[in-house]
Formats: sequence, structure tokens, C-alpha cells
Amino acid sequence: MSENKSQAVLLSINEKQIQYRSYTFSEAVLHWHTFYEFEIYLEGEGELTVNGQRYQIKPGTVSFMRTTDFQEIKLTKYAKIRLLQISPEFMPEDLRVSFNNYGGEFVKNLDDENFSKIMRILDLIEEENSISPRDNLTFNSIENLTYSMLSILLRSFDLKNSIDKLISNKTIYPILSYINEHFRENITVEDIANKFFLNSNYFCSLFRKETGLRCGEYIRNLRMNHAVRLVTLTKLSITDIASESGYNSISSFLRDFKSYFGISPTKMRKDKPEQKDM
Repeated sequence: MSENKSQAVLLSINEKQIQYRSYTFSEAVLHWHTFYEFEIYLEGEGELTVNGQRYQIKPGTVSFMRTTDFQEIKLTKYAKIRLLQISPEFMPEDLRVSFNNYGGEFVKNLDDENFSKIMRILDLIEEENSISPRDNLTFNSIENLTYSMLSILLRSFDLKNSIDKLISNKTIYPILSYINEHFRENITVEDIANKFFLNSNYFCSLFRKETGLRCGEYIRNLRMNHAVRLVTLTKLSITDIASESGYNSISSFLRDFKSYFGISPTKMRKDKPEQKDM
């Protein structure tokens, strides 16, 4: 990313982290994160591609990237944005669930009212950060302001595609969020059940009842959707893609990939047009 940073603020308490930045830039190659990222465009025009879907950028465009999202930005001129990068531990459970289980991308052009609300909140975050020394009160204030801003963003979307509407047992909510945030790690069904203090048999039964999938299938689906983007959109080696997608065995990755897509990753890449290197 070509950029000219004008401000960077990092706040951290235990595992909770939030970074606020304001800067200008000209492009961002295809990338993804292990954290959440909120962006609001103040100036600039161009195209934002998220998970293969293209959106036109203009002043007032906002985006919220989850840990499962891929994005690429191509601009016709420099853009000025304000950005928040948020660790999963920072996000309250209800917001994590709502963002993670929405069946679409969080990109839109805000109306004037919501744009003004979010800009006022970002101004307040800057004011809080200017208070010296920064302490727990500063962090708590910025935390609450961020929650308010993300709630405004969430309410501006039609959530009819959210899995929220289909699940009756809320016990599953934090489990889905955890899997969405950690599927690229070497997690197992037993690990997840233990983390949430659930009996493995009960956990497996609950998960399948509420999602229609076995937990292992759900994890594999996330990994395969992540892997196919890496295969078709990057020049990472197949071994690196396997590791990045949560596999510690290349043979297991190749077996799952061919079973899922009906083709090997090498052949899929060969059949695709050449992509720009990462």
C-alpha cells in the first residue's frame, strides 16, 4: 500500500487492542487480516473489491473487513481515509456475531446523517487520545465510542441474510465467532468444545442441530473458501497456502481441496489467468 500516514494511535490492554489511523494512499494490493478493520473514505475515487465483489469508492464510502474477507483497492487518485484496526478480543460478543454471520460484504455509501454521526465519533476518539497521560479511562472511553460507531454501521445494513435469524440457541454464537476468527489455526473440534466447557458429544450435536453442518465440515468450508482465493488470486506456494488455511499436513490439504472442488489446487491455478503477485 502506498501511503502517507498522518496519525497512528495504538491502545492495548491485555489482549484487547485497537489502532486508529488517518492517512492518504494510492492503492492496496489483495490482502487479508487476522483482525477487524473499519475504513471510511473522506476523499478519493476508485474501486474496492471484497471477496470478488466490486464496489465504487467515493467520499462517504465505508467498509468493514472481517477476518474471512479479502480486499483489494484501486484508485484513480489518492484517497484520504480514517481507519480502525480492532483485535477480536476487543469486539463485544454481540457485534462479533452480527458481523461474522452476515451473508454479504460490509461496504456501502453512507447517507449524510450516518456519515456525520460516525465522523463525530471519530473526532471524539481523537480528542480522547489527546488527553495525557492515557490510562484505563481513556481506553474505556475509546472502547465505548468504537462500539457506538460499529452499532451505527451495523444498523445501516439489512441483516435479513444473517444466520442470526436461523439459530435458536445462542450458545452457538460465540462458538461461530471463535471459529471464524481462528479457522486458519490448527484447531480441532475437541479444542473448541473444551474452550467453551462443553462435552464433546453435546457440542457436536448442538452444532449440527443449529447450523445443519458438522463442526468439522464448517471449519473445512471456511478453510476451503480461504484457500481457493489464495490459489486463484495470489502466487503463494501450495505449501504456504495449506499452512495459511489451517493445515499442518500438505497431504490432508490436497485431499480436502480435491474433494471439495473436484480439482487439485495446482490444476485450478494453471487453468486460471495469471494473477498479480502479492
